Amino acid sequence: MKVIVEIEGRNAIPVRAIPFLTNWATMSPGVVADALAGATHHFRGLASFRIEGSGQKKISTTWWENFPCRQLKALSDEIRAKETTHETGYQEWRSRSIPILPAGVFVWQDEYETCHNYFHGPDGTSYLIEGNWLPENEQLTRVALDFDPFIPQSHIQRRVMEGFHQPDAKTSPAFESLTELIEQYATGKFEAMPAHLRERVVQAFFPMPHWDQL
Repeated sequence: MKVIVEIEGRNAIPVRAIPFLTNWATMSPGVVADALAGATHHFRGLASFRIEGSGQKKISTTWWENFPCRQLKALSDEIRAKETTHETGYQEWRSRSIPILPAGVFVWQDEYETCHNYFHGPDGTSYLIEGNWLPENEQLTRVALDFDPFIPQSHIQRRVMEGFHQPDAKTSPAFESLTELIEQYATGKFEAMPAHLRERVVQAFFPMPHWDQL
């Protein structure tokens, strides 16, 4: 599943896609949130953005610190308090943590790759198994970024790409997410739909015949 989106001619990565770039080997949602809150020195300076109107607006590090970071820590506490085994708790946390990262928020691909390579690249200082040594090729294979990761579950695909318009709207996860958003308006007038949804419908369906007749 291709997770790179193009925004005004520049490649971007949805923040919800970041854990999948290395199959959760390096960046869990908690690590992503900490990085964008400026809490990890190797990702310090990496900025996140959301689309607003015709441009992008930077999201502050304090927002990440006070909302996703705290929500993810609360989720961890909740699951640990009731888990029967570590593995069942981990699987629950993995399924529930992705939606805490905000939909429609992204980082620039080139900036993310720079930070990633600084820490995980050939000259980086990180090791996947702390205190143990891995052959160089094995280490680099495990941390290599894959921008077309295997995500077999369709509901996770939709969740990852939520908030992003894709070129092939009729088959993309973003299109499927849009149909869910507009379902409640299916029997009403197009004008009754909120403006931001009307704009997404026009982008997704125009120039299909009867695009404004839901």
